[in-house]
Amino acid sequence: MAHLVSVTTLLPSVTTAQEAAAPLPPSTSDQVVVTGQVLPPAEAPRSATCEALVRDGHFQALLTTARGGDLLGPQILQSTRSPRNPDWAAAPLSPPGSPLPELGEQRFGLSPTDARGLQGGLVSGPDGAPLSIETVANNRDQAIALCRKIYQRGDFAPTYTATQIQLEGELVSGPGGISSPGRNMLVRRDTTLPMAFALFDLGRYEESLDWFRRAERRLQPAEGGEEAALFIGKINLLAPGEWADREEGIRWLKRTATSPYSPIDDMPRFDPDRPGWNTAVGEAAIILGNLYRSGFGDIPADPEEARRWFDKALDVGHLPAAQILGDMCFAGEGGRRDVPRAVRFYRRVAEFGLPTAQYALGQILEFGDDRVEPDQPEALRWYREAARASHPGAMFALAVAYDRGAGVPVDRVLATGFYKEAALQGHAGAMAALGTSFYTGDGVAQDHPVARQWFAQAAGLGDVDGMVNLAVMAARGEGGAPDRVAAWRLLHSASQRRHERAPTVLAALEAQMSPEERRAAASAMH
Repeated sequence: MAHLVSVTTLLPSVTTAQEAAAPLPPSTSDQVVVTGQVLPPAEAPRSATCEALVRDGHFQALLTTARGGDLLGPQILQSTRSPRNPDWAAAPLSPPGSPLPELGEQRFGLSPTDARGLQGGLVSGPDGAPLSIETVANNRDQAIALCRKIYQRGDFAPTYTATQIQLEGELVSGPGGISSPGRNMLVRRDTTLPMAFALFDLGRYEESLDWFRRAERRLQPAEGGEEAALFIGKINLLAPGEWADREEGIRWLKRTATSPYSPIDDMPRFDPDRPGWNTAVGEAAIILGNLYRSGFGDIPADPEEARRWFDKALDVGHLPAAQILGDMCFAGEGGRRDVPRAVRFYRRVAEFGLPTAQYALGQILEFGDDRVEPDQPEALRWYREAARASHPGAMFALAVAYDRGAGVPVDRVLATGFYKEAALQGHAGAMAALGTSFYTGDGVAQDHPVARQWFAQAAGLGDVDGMVNLAVMAARGEGGAPDRVAAWRLLHSASQRRHERAPTVLAALEAQMSPEERRAAASAMH
């Protein structure tokens, strides 16, 4: 029996080869770990702002004013929260019109601040010594220490006075931004917003809409009014029922997204582990951007309008919007294709630790694109940063680099380690490449049954190299029972997906198949 034509070895199962850039200096570690230059962690760019702040005249003026009174300092970062995105079509958890739910003590729409630990108007520095207003206003190092201490608390620092520090619980600004015990008590006793969210979480959207309207009339934006306005828009736009008014929903979302915003007082914090967390203002802008990007119901897609709302989301501090804008600039959505601008957007959020942006930036810099020159050392650096967050595409890219010696020394053991990590996270190309490693015994012990299993998993996810390699092994009976009919189906599918070598291998297989096998293969396609 003749052997299959041109299939003496398996296909490489990696991306198309590119010209390698100048290699990086040899690594100091041979371990199967993600290595490379350490970029600033996600918090570093923000906490590094402290050094800039204390050199800023406006910030110095604030500190000088604080010394004259009893202010502790300006607000730094706003808290974010996870968006509520229910299954709008699901049945409510309690019947509409049934008794109202009992309320807990926690309010959704107001970020509580913790005044405990600020007794007497003092905050401890890194060495445990108290930082007084007098010390901070006269000592740049102490000002930086106080600023960094605020970041380390993981929340934002409101403006306190010594009198307010003696109050327990939440501190709430009254009219004109002035906090008052009376206003604070009013907001603490408010039940409109908590009841609105309780009904919303039960799926009783029409009832919750009425409570959100009450909350929006009762509360100022910073007290939860923005949250109420956001959900008036979301419910009208997305909830089922004839009572919902889509046009009103869009009006409320636009009203929320265009609320007054101060980059000093309202800048939200960003956690790369929770990129979807947002403020009410930022979430409204993102919803509008998504609505106009893809269209919704009778609202046609408008990519230019979508870009404007994603720009707005970024302007109000929602950093993941930069990833979306980078994607749109790269693809030419809502305007001409602009790769350099996409790189700027990706870099803006990649520096804050978002793995998807780090990987996208690495992809462009590895191969180069329109008006962007290849820079493989920097591409590898971004891949390593994304791989530290277990991004499967980045780990696969590093595996390919070490497999081929593209910008780094060839290291098949290290490449196999990256292939395995990416494969275990569901990366189809890494599964196919890992199958090749087990088939050839390169970097691991040769094991044809295991190789066939990895090819099968890759093929099941639509990887064409996995399909062809699995077909070759099935036709030969390697790593399992021979099955030419299954091999034919795999090669036929890979050919339809325009795999370069699949038609040649398919023709060679057909020449070896019996009439019964051909009929079985043909019937399987109907």
